[in-house]
Amino acid sequence: MNSKMPHHLRYCLASHPDQNCNIYQLTRYPDSILNNLSIYIPVHLVSFLMNSRKQVKKNPKQALLSLFVGLSNSMAFTTIMIMFMRAACCYIKHEKPFQTIPWLIQFIGSFTLYFESQSRAHEITLYLVPRFLDMVINYIQRRGLKMKFKNGDMITFGIVIAILNYFYQNDKKCIRPTFLKAFDQFWGKN
Repeated sequence: MNSKMPHHLRYCLASHPDQNCNIYQLTRYPDSILNNLSIYIPVHLVSFLMNSRKQVKKNPKQALLSLFVGLSNSMAFTTIMIMFMRAACCYIKHEKPFQTIPWLIQFIGSFTLYFESQSRAHEITLYLVPRFLDMVINYIQRRGLKMKFKNGDMITFGIVIAILNYFYQNDKKCIRPTFLKAFDQFWGKN
């Protein structure tokens, strides 16, 4: 393999030996959709059945359309994000580490979150905050820096609760109604 060839002409011998990296990403797109359907159909269907009973009785076509749009948006978010992640993995294998291309691919891929509804995007972001903090700590430790946070999990939990409380006090629309009811019962209404 000629290392001076442009990336789009090289082949990734580790995961797809007979195909160009870009073509491989496109051929995997239907598989990603099918894999994600097994996750998102139950998620959206349960949410739909729990929260949209009144809307189904009033206007079933509109309710089913909103279910389909929500499912399609979630599928687009996850599937395109996975494609960007796979592309970044191919670039990491071929390019020198710490080049900007893999990081740029993932940064662009993060904008797929706009496919999701605003409330679900906030929920995903709040879910990822503790994962991100944990990843940063693990990365620093792998690089040889000795970092020990006494009660680090409690610090992470505190950061997440602080973010939730901020939204509870300032923008309740960002919190799902079921969580908002629990917050109202736990903290009381303002």
